[in-house]
Amino acid sequence: MKGLELDQEETNRTYLFVTSIDNNQSIAKQSFDYATIDQQPDDILSSHISRWNDVWSNGRIDIEGDNQLQRQINSAFYYILSSLPPLSTKSESKQFYGLSPGTLSRGGHSGEDYGGHSFWDTETWMFPSVLLFYPTLAKEILSYRIALRDSAAYNARLFGYEGWRFPWESARTGVDVTPACCPEGRLYEIHITGDIAFAARQYISATNDQNWLLNELGGELIYETARFWGSRAIYNNERKQYEILAVLPPDEDAYPFKNNSVYTNAIASLSIQLANYVSCITNRTIPPKWLDIASNLYFPFDNSTKTYLEYEGFNLKHTTIKQADVVLLGFPLMWPMSDEVRQNDLLAYEPLTRADGPAMTWSMYSIGFTELGDYDKADQLFR
Repeated sequence: MKGLELDQEETNRTYLFVTSIDNNQSIAKQSFDYATIDQQPDDILSSHISRWNDVWSNGRIDIEGDNQLQRQINSAFYYILSSLPPLSTKSESKQFYGLSPGTLSRGGHSGEDYGGHSFWDTETWMFPSVLLFYPTLAKEILSYRIALRDSAAYNARLFGYEGWRFPWESARTGVDVTPACCPEGRLYEIHITGDIAFAARQYISATNDQNWLLNELGGELIYETARFWGSRAIYNNERKQYEILAVLPPDEDAYPFKNNSVYTNAIASLSIQLANYVSCITNRTIPPKWLDIASNLYFPFDNSTKTYLEYEGFNLKHTTIKQADVVLLGFPLMWPMSDEVRQNDLLAYEPLTRADGPAMTWSMYSIGFTELGDYDKADQLFR
């Protein structure tokens, strides 16, 4: 095959590729024909650049003195925003169907780009930055979960519970599409339901969008996720506290499951607290039992070291973890604790974390040490 060759008078050559996507073939063709027949290539390119400039002017992060970091931030936003609906479009508005950690995923192939699936990365790791700069797009992310509420309700009933239990990996239908390789996620990694409720908490805090609560089923999302936790927790008569048993925490090295994941219990409590907080707007009465659960969940804690334990029976000296877990209580959950406990958690779990764990883990340690004023340690972990 002959490679590309420039003519003698050419120093460069630009190719313009156009993609038109719609679930209606005639609409997709109409847009494609408009771009390829009715428009000149230079006009298409300049329009493309203009639209992206509009996006960047709407919100971005600027870094001084570190071009490499600036490029990394820009590329991260580019891939996330390219996977979300446009801020403005001439096309008919359609339901958004999920943001995958694979971003512009090929989808559908096992092991490639997470198959285009959405799971806790959507709400926990990508949603916050989208919310700060593009709140209308953040609402689109939440609308995806609301649109698949029937599947979430069915999933809860399937496991014998109430409310909405969201799947660990979700795609077009809301049916759990976790690959066969990882049944533990499908069965036990239920913190995803609390993660979605926490994203709703952030959205309400940032926007005060009461219309979303009342008229766009935001209130239902909050109530039904709390309802799930109300049915999932059980009372331990010996401890005189509630427990959530048989779960897989964010640290997936704890497979297949553990009891009383401190992160899962915290996110469950916050979910119920949120439902109670917005009840004065939604007029949904919160059962007293739910409130009792929220304030009386068991949190494993080592009194000798004043450190939260990742789960019941966790060994602080002889256990390796995959990723940030307990330290997420400090941020983003902002669970009430003393600076001493916050520091103890960071110092205890950072050396236990696998070096090949997910990249976002180190940002959580970096934020934690920044909060405590240890900027050298924070910078080391950030890099």
